[in-house]
Amino acid sequence: MRTSDPDLVLVALKDLYAATAPTLPMTTPTLDYARFVPVEAFWQYNLSDPAKRRFRTSTIYGSYVQTSPDPDAQLAADLGPQLLAPAANSWLVPLRNVNGLTGYEVKKKLRIDPPPPYVAMVLSVAKMVMSNVQVRDPRGIDAIPYGLLQWRAGDVRDEQIDRDIPVAALGRLKWWS
Repeated sequence: MRTSDPDLVLVALKDLYAATAPTLPMTTPTLDYARFVPVEAFWQYNLSDPAKRRFRTSTIYGSYVQTSPDPDAQLAADLGPQLLAPAANSWLVPLRNVNGLTGYEVKKKLRIDPPPPYVAMVLSVAKMVMSNVQVRDPRGIDAIPYGLLQWRAGDVRDEQIDRDIPVAALGRLKWWS
């Protein structure tokens, strides 16, 4: 396709992603993985409807969780039934690569734009296997859906990507500050 219209180029790239990504070979995970999201993304996409009605903004919700006696339990109580992450957002890192890091160290290591705190979605091997989660190395084509221009192969050691990640694959949620 030859065009000078950037919108048509983006449509063609997204079509290429949609046709190619599902055909890439996947493997069964052998490690626990984590997916880190800013509080705003968790509030917007993962909160249950009743919890979202109680907290009008992600800032209010984040303050509530931060001051909770057990932030991890509060996150779990507020989780909705929807997917943890659609395929285009299923970027995972081995949990062992981030254990013991502060939120700002995670920000630097994973090249996350917003500052901490984060919600870490910890996926256990057993639950991933039972939920048919499979992983693969990310490729440049995976950066297309959201224009992740900063992504470079190998920037995040051992990073993996999956197709859709169901809630059933979740081991636990962790407040990471």
